[in-house]
Amino acid sequence: TALPICLLSCLLLLSFFASSRSIECKKEGPCKCRSDEGVLDLSPLQNTSNGPIFKGLFDGTYYYQYSPCEDFSNSLCTNAAICQTVPGSGSDTYFNCGRASKTTFQTSDVTGFIEIIYEGGDYDSGQKTNRSSLVSCICDESIEARIETYGDGGTLEYDFTLTSKYCCFMKVGVTISVGSLLLMIFLLC
Repeated sequence: TALPICLLSCLLLLSFFASSRSIECKKEGPCKCRSDEGVLDLSPLQNTSNGPIFKGLFDGTYYYQYSPCEDFSNSLCTNAAICQTVPGSGSDTYFNCGRASKTTFQTSDVTGFIEIIYEGGDYDSGQKTNRSSLVSCICDESIEARIETYGDGGTLEYDFTLTSKYCCFMKVGVTISVGSLLLMIFLLC
């Protein structure tokens, strides 16, 4: 009787871990979050001169500048993490598309990637909403940083993909894998 109870316990535990694989990443700063997987920290990508590290990003229509961790102010935008330039004839127009001081973290239901949402951008009276940006973090240990922009599709939420080794979770402290936990339960039974 002890063996079937132990096997049932193992199966229940395994099904719990299999169903709870969605990563919750709790914010620890504007570009840093912590989960059971470890710490995701984009601060090595912060420009030490307090300006945007990514410049000249082009989505086919507009140009963008991006500072992952701190808001910047320059001749184009004020207190922005993401700034959009709308090229014009003679004079360009600029929009704040989100602030580092107003970030949230979430996990994409579709891709499973961690997403950083930059809110608090300039208000658009026509659509009655503030501009915001969503940056999907893709872990690739072989890439320092590569960013792509996809525009907003008319929604005023601008989409970016950041592929970087800094989008990978850094392990901190002692962690126990599901396999190790199951082995311990098996040995105890």
